[in-house]
Formats: sequence, structure tokens, C-alpha cells
Amino acid sequence: MRTNVALFLLCLTLGVQAQHEILPGLRELEPWWEVDTKQEEVDGLPPAVANHCGMSFVLVPAGIFSMGSPEDEEGRWDNEPQHEVEVSRSVYMAKTEVTQSQYLTVMGANPSGFKGDDRPVESVSWLQALEFCNRLSELEMLEPAYAIDGRDVTFHGLQSPGYRLPSEAEWELACRAGADSSRYDALEAVAWHRENADLRTHDVAQKRPNAWGLYDMLGNVWEWCFDVYEDQPADAVNDPLRWDEHASHMGLRVVRGGGWNYTARACRAAKRAQSTYLQGSYIQGFRPVRTIP
Repeated sequence: MRTNVALFLLCLTLGVQAQHEILPGLRELEPWWEVDTKQEEVDGLPPAVANHCGMSFVLVPAGIFSMGSPEDEEGRWDNEPQHEVEVSRSVYMAKTEVTQSQYLTVMGANPSGFKGDDRPVESVSWLQALEFCNRLSELEMLEPAYAIDGRDVTFHGLQSPGYRLPSEAEWELACRAGADSSRYDALEAVAWHRENADLRTHDVAQKRPNAWGLYDMLGNVWEWCFDVYEDQPADAVNDPLRWDEHASHMGLRVVRGGGWNYTARACRAAKRAQSTYLQGSYIQGFRPVRTIP
């Protein structure tokens, strides 16, 4: 308990000065988004907020979009069937991948191989990413989204008030930010990949953001999603989430976005990949979200 209180006070010290509270623990930022993003308020919600730990979050509004890729998209894989998806809940998503300094502040450790305060944390397993989300929720006095008992995970649902990993559908909606193309801008402008990354990660937010102000959605490190890896449907779906009460014992989870040691083909909004949930890797990181009630 004392450790939690100490960390909470540290987060308050590191937190961004803000105007007023939007949701518990989230406060409106000064208007940096005027240069970063075309996103505007949705239902009175500001496009950018910060928590007490100094992490910035960007509004990802609910909506309907075409998930997956058309059959004529360059670099397409067969596991990307294009289909209509409705995401019915707006979320706030971390503006960048979780950095090493943020992870250290919350978890008290930094497992990354490529050290640097502003580089994305990597070598974090899917389970460790969930533990980070829960710890961050506790620091903000929120009910955690997950109950974790060893390898067993109970998810309290997409409506949970605490921090969590995005669903695969939420991730792709956020990555596209309204764009229908394979990338939200030219590859070199937005992504660190095999041809330009010099075989290492880079500080976050050095490339151009998408239209909603999210950085490094493509390249730098792959990002964990919550879903179990399975084939996607070809039909329209609402709030898809490949998870059930037995899913925590299934070994493969979805990762998205491509990374520093992968080719341009991987750095596309529709690209799907998989990784075992028990192991972290120097090519994988994550960014949390919070559901807006």
C-alpha cells in the first residue's frame, strides 16, 4: 500500500499541468493538438488529455470503418479480409507507445534492451502489459480492467473504467484515423522500419503523427492488442473481440503496426501478426486505452 501511495505521489509530481478533469484521472491538456492533429471535440470531449503520470492520450471516436485490406492492396496478406466493423465506444488512447521512463515510473523496472528514457519500452510480455495497465489504474484510483492470477486472466469488458490494451478493432480504427489507404501518410514520414531504423528503436514521436495525433502507430515497435489471434470474419461485425473465459490459456495474441526490424510490407494499417503472450521481445511494445463511458 505504501508503495502505491508513493508512486501515486510521484505521478502527481510528474503529471502535466492541466485545465480540468474530463474523466477520473484524466485532465485536459494545453492545446498542443492544434499543430498535431485535425481532430476536434466530439460530444464535448477534448481531443487530448493527460493523466497524473504525465502520459498524454488522444481521443479515438467511436465509428464504423472498413477493417482489413482490399485484395489489390500492395503487400497484402491473406489474413486481412476487408469487412465492415463498428466500434461503439470512444476511447482515449496513449499518444505514443509507452516509454521506458513511463514504464519505470509505474512498474519500478525497465526490461528494455535498447535503453533510452523516451524510447518505447520493449521486451514486455502481453501479461506484463496487462499488469502495467492494472497498476496504472490503481494509481489513478480506478477499478482495474483485469483480474490476473498467474497466467489466468479475467477481463471485465470493454466498458471497464480502468486502463487496458486496445482491441484489435480499436487499434486499427485508431491507426487509420479516417484514412482508407494502407498508411496514413508516406512510409518514411511516419515509420521507423528495417530500411531507416539502423537496427534499433528510436525515441517516440519523432515521425509525423496521424490525423488524430497518434505517433508511431506504424513502425518502431509492434504493439500488443488484447485479442487472441484468430482468423478474421469476412462479414460485418460490431465491437469484435476474440476473447472468452478460456482464452487466457491460448498462447497467441495479436500484435500490430510493424517495427524497426521489419520491412515496409509490415508497416500497414491492416497488417496482422501474432506472438506468444508469455514472452516479451525487443520488437514489441504497447500503448494503453481508456473507455469513455
